[in-house]
Amino acid sequence: MENYFPGDDYIDWIGASAFGAQVPKELQWYDSFSEVLRGASAKYADRWTEFLSVSQRASKGLFEFSVIEDPSQAERKANWLREALAAIPRDFSQFKLINYWDEEAWDPEGLSNQSINSSPAARSGFAAGISDPFYSARLVIDSRTGDPQLPPPPSVDPNQNPTAGPTKRRPSM
Repeated sequence: MENYFPGDDYIDWIGASAFGAQVPKELQWYDSFSEVLRGASAKYADRWTEFLSVSQRASKGLFEFSVIEDPSQAERKANWLREALAAIPRDFSQFKLINYWDEEAWDPEGLSNQSINSSPAARSGFAAGISDPFYSARLVIDSRTGDPQLPPPPSVDPNQNPTAGPTKRRPSM
């Protein structure tokens, strides 16, 4: 990773991706979120330690993570999502931003649905996990559709830059 990092003078954020099974042939592995980031198998090496060592200054983000449904195990995706969202505040709290890759089926057979809404179990698993106080935005379930909805972002004081700390106010004239 360090070979792709131009240095702290150029980068404010660095991001990681953590994908579980993405296509049906990967269902045999279905590594957990923590296994993917920690490198619990030779397939992944020790990506988490390497990721953290790239920069001490840059903010860390989980730019994308997701997994597909396992048609043979209805709760498998829900459990993966719950584990991922529990592991982030517990083991990967350096992440200051997370983004779930919410894509409906993109393969011709329609078997690689990564959407949070791919099943009621997946939706429930995501809602349970994201309700942890670690996450600043709270997930709200739309009572009419059952779909997860995020509330509008909190208002930000224009005199504050959340990444740089307080700014000096210009004198009033």
